[in-house]
Amino acid sequence: MKKKAKVALTVGAAGVAAWAASRAMVKRSPRENKTLFERFNQLHFTNDASDGRVAPLFLTKEEQLVTPVIIDGERATLLNAHTWIERTEEMTPFESLLRDHPYYYVSIEQAPNTYEGSLMPSKLWHFIEAHQLTDRIIVTSRFDEQLERFNLYAQNNVAFAASEEEMVKAYAAYTSTLGHLYKPTADCFVFDEKSLQRPLVKRGFLDFLRKLNIKLFVHRSTFNEEQWEALRADESFDGWIDE
Repeated sequence: MKKKAKVALTVGAAGVAAWAASRAMVKRSPRENKTLFERFNQLHFTNDASDGRVAPLFLTKEEQLVTPVIIDGERATLLNAHTWIERTEEMTPFESLLRDHPYYYVSIEQAPNTYEGSLMPSKLWHFIEAHQLTDRIIVTSRFDEQLERFNLYAQNNVAFAASEEEMVKAYAAYTSTLGHLYKPTADCFVFDEKSLQRPLVKRGFLDFLRKLNIKLFVHRSTFNEEQWEALRADESFDGWIDE
């Protein structure tokens, strides 16, 4: 009888330990704060030299990082990812911009299934490392795979902005009973006018993201003046992007 009691106690203790371990595993863990966000209270990405620069990045066949030039405040508009490489007059080396702005918001524009796109994650990381930009740059892409591959090199040493797919995942986690399982892969979310008009951005969702140490930005050019003035007065946001 005593032996059975001991076995029962042992099994019970093991069950409690397993339950405690599972609770520890699923506890939401905030993103580690990046030095970039510690250095600057708010981040403003505009065309002004005193602010950050937005730079869509492409890799040439010669493996040089380039970005569309800005003339009279307007960035050259590329027709699509296949024609840009033939319009070199509308591109400038990204390296030439490094002395002009305190920080940068860059996007990997080429798909991972292209030759240049397949090289982009490693080339961008080595460029950032060589120019000591780890605390001066935010990297994003509409291709989740590019961000995942880039982070294999960066090892979370660079700030990431969420792709649209990541934002959908976060909201799905928030509205479900599995919010505690959500592990963010981005350090900041950028909201445009379209997303703010949906049920996506409610105060509870913003609080959910903040508890995960995710910074919140708005895309200035997608709002009218009245909306923009209201957003500027909203202390929920950590900065804006105005291309």
